[in-house]
Amino acid sequence: MTALAKEPTTLDTWTEKDLNKTCIVGMACKLPGSESLDTYWKNLTTGNECANQVRKWQDGYEAKAGFLTDIKCFDPAFFNISPYEALCMDPQQRWLMQVSWQAIESSGLSIETLKSINTGIFTSSLPSDYKNLLLLNKKASSNTYSFLGNAPSALSGRLSYFYDFNGPSITIDTACSSGLSALNIARLSIESGECKAALVGGATLFSTSEFHQLASQADMISANQHCAVFDESADGFVPSEGAVMLVIMKLEQAIELKLHVYGLIESLCWNHDGLSNGLMAPNSRSQQSVIQRALQSELSFNDLAMIETHGTGTKLGDLIELRGLAGALGDTVIKGSCYLGSSKTIIGHTLVCAGLASLIKVLLSYQHALIPPNPLFKKASEHASIAPFTINQTTVKWPDDKYYAGISAFGFTGSNAHLILKFPHKKTVNPSHLFEHFFIFSAENNEKLEIIINHLRDFLITTTEISLADMSARLIRKPKYFSHRIAVYAKDHHSLTLNLQNISLQSSIVQFYAEGQDNSAHAIIQAWLKGDNTQLSTLSLHLSPHVLPSYPFLKEEYWITHSLTLPDEKNEPLEAILEVIKSILSSLLHYEKLAIDENKSLLELGIDSLTAIQLIDALREKNIDVKIESVWNAPSLAKFADSLKKNKAIISYSPFSEKNLNSLGLSLKESPPSALCWVVSQKPGIPIILLPPLNTNYLAWLRQIPLLHAQAYQLHIPHYPGHYPSVFDPNQPFSLQNIVNQIIHYLDKNKLRAHFIGWSLGGILSLLLALTKPDLVQSMTLVSSATYFDSELFGKTIAIQNELQSLQNFLSIVYQTQDDIDKHIGAKSEMSVLSYYYQSLMELNISAFDLQKINIPTLIVYGEKDPLLSTEQNKFLAYIKGSKVKPYVDSGHFIPLTETHQFNPDLLAFLLKVEKPYA
Repeated sequence: MTALAKEPTTLDTWTEKDLNKTCIVGMACKLPGSESLDTYWKNLTTGNECANQVRKWQDGYEAKAGFLTDIKCFDPAFFNISPYEALCMDPQQRWLMQVSWQAIESSGLSIETLKSINTGIFTSSLPSDYKNLLLLNKKASSNTYSFLGNAPSALSGRLSYFYDFNGPSITIDTACSSGLSALNIARLSIESGECKAALVGGATLFSTSEFHQLASQADMISANQHCAVFDESADGFVPSEGAVMLVIMKLEQAIELKLHVYGLIESLCWNHDGLSNGLMAPNSRSQQSVIQRALQSELSFNDLAMIETHGTGTKLGDLIELRGLAGALGDTVIKGSCYLGSSKTIIGHTLVCAGLASLIKVLLSYQHALIPPNPLFKKASEHASIAPFTINQTTVKWPDDKYYAGISAFGFTGSNAHLILKFPHKKTVNPSHLFEHFFIFSAENNEKLEIIINHLRDFLITTTEISLADMSARLIRKPKYFSHRIAVYAKDHHSLTLNLQNISLQSSIVQFYAEGQDNSAHAIIQAWLKGDNTQLSTLSLHLSPHVLPSYPFLKEEYWITHSLTLPDEKNEPLEAILEVIKSILSSLLHYEKLAIDENKSLLELGIDSLTAIQLIDALREKNIDVKIESVWNAPSLAKFADSLKKNKAIISYSPFSEKNLNSLGLSLKESPPSALCWVVSQKPGIPIILLPPLNTNYLAWLRQIPLLHAQAYQLHIPHYPGHYPSVFDPNQPFSLQNIVNQIIHYLDKNKLRAHFIGWSLGGILSLLLALTKPDLVQSMTLVSSATYFDSELFGKTIAIQNELQSLQNFLSIVYQTQDDIDKHIGAKSEMSVLSYYYQSLMELNISAFDLQKINIPTLIVYGEKDPLLSTEQNKFLAYIKGSKVKPYVDSGHFIPLTETHQFNPDLLAFLLKVEKPYA
């Protein structure tokens, strides 16, 4: 697919040494007065002070600072979080989730790509003060969600969980240097190979007045309500809220993926003040040391276009920072050659994410080739020497010959960090590609799709810098494609704007055509509109630095108060199971009952392992028994309810009804009348042949089917002659070998080489097949199987029936029925048919010599209390070379049903070992 994209004529240039260093490929932020990167840049360059909003908290305390709007709002459904869980979550977690998505959008990486490269998460936030609000509400304060929603580790863990990232997941706190500390740990993790990419972010939100009151009492906050950094009027900082996220990876990988590189981490160093004038007192020598180490021997201040200082606007802190800078530069710097700045003059002090907010300012400065002004600087404070630096009061041009910048962040408990960024020599790039006139859009629903289209239309009206090719590439390279889709064809900006204005969202797919579109590109777009992401998602189009309007999140308010009533579970009568489930979910997850979408799965509605148990317990109180597997496996709430209704019914149960097969993700495969009938998984995967015992159907494997499906196996379950729905022809010769031959025919026809899991008769058939056609067998698991039987076989089968009857109460729970269990797992075989099987089994004689011929990975499982098989019969199977024997001490013949807690892990471990012997 990548061949369809035309290569740019030139690229940014880097040195060979740079390739193994870490670079920034994505970024996003929410800062005071700045909903996006564009508005942040506009505020920086216009000198628009944004830390001037007023907030009054629930305790009546009021302050003027850099507050974000809508901090109570969230879009939980997008992140598969229930309303109740959202209500109990620290807003810092919520906002970091949203800004993480926007950062990934800006990178042009897909979620699937990030999953495949073992992405890590490195985050920071203020200690949650939202929990103080939760404590005011008795029910919320004792809630599991409140504990998880306000735990610092959940800040990173929740992101890893949502995106299914398996790299390191770490929450960091070094106070105001937390952002750069998180970045450094992430960089080191990437360069050591622990992960290949990382999301690095921080969030600062004030849910209560706690921080402001403490900071005011300590005289840290500016009485003038300005962060007048380095100015004589400086009297403290203005606290501010913010959420910032970066996406980083090695430069070599970013180039390979054709991403835009915003900047390269040339060096990043950190240290601590150690024993000094006080834990909270800044130390100029430590700051000087960390800056000198970051500059290294190859760089000097003369190479830096600008230094984004920590600069908080406190007289002592600013003075010490200037002294540290002066000590680090020595006598080598050319006067006026390096600009000093601080984003805090515009947005205030965002505390844990201040370093990342400063970093984004510098990245935007190089991107736009401008250095923003410091509008509050008029005259240097007493004893502070600005020389030889320049503090610009108006926007200035980025020096043409400089490709480095420095960023400082110092924590109030002594942790210091300094970052040196490197930028590429800019080259003219031709972004042309064959999709440059196609513009695609997708969203969860038409409402959001309309918002996306309107935002881009407004963006086009105010923006002329971005080319059609850049815009098309950005729209194609999205984190994820959603189900509601539109594709627009346009030859220029004007026609694109007109087409966007004319879109009608009465259907989920709208297409616009024009003369001259490329046929190959058009065909791929058409396939995408129909839900085929394969070709488009693998397309590598070069990305420009331009970022389009981000995905629109709903702004629904989720905020706890002491008077908010959380619903209790009600013991309402069982009228309709679906309504009962909705009532329970409404109570557990705080949904409005009418707003619960029956077409969403329980996972999509926000159910996790804890609430799944609560749901099951609530259903059991209403005499509805349900297994945990059904919660995870149900494709929708409606189908989950249907399965429970089915299990409540005690009549007309049919294992082979389409409804019952579908509930397990299975289908009955069509076959000729004389052939075996097969039940097969609906989804593709690694093939497994499940061979059940005599006179049972596929439901004998009920407790393995969901597990194996979850591990991406495709199950093939035959039903032997005379085992419903397979027919038995008494006019045809019968033997176990004939059944094996039919299985071989099925495997050959479908070109399958499979794992075989055979139980009792199924194990015997597996052995015969391994002796007949071993190349079709990847592995064998033999459960309660033997190679010979004596004349007492028929009598022993009665003992098996007795064992089954003794398990009736247990199995009635497993199969959720009060019926005789035979109605569920029985194959309806007549005694006249079974007599053929008994005769063949008594004639069976697989010798030790035969077993030694088998060279297939084999797991042998048996119960030491099996009424059918002796210990000698079970151990005889160990003649198979390299076989692993697993006796279950207190078990009988029905291990896959009765010992699931032990058998299922043993089975999965064995299969994994076969597939990945060195894992």
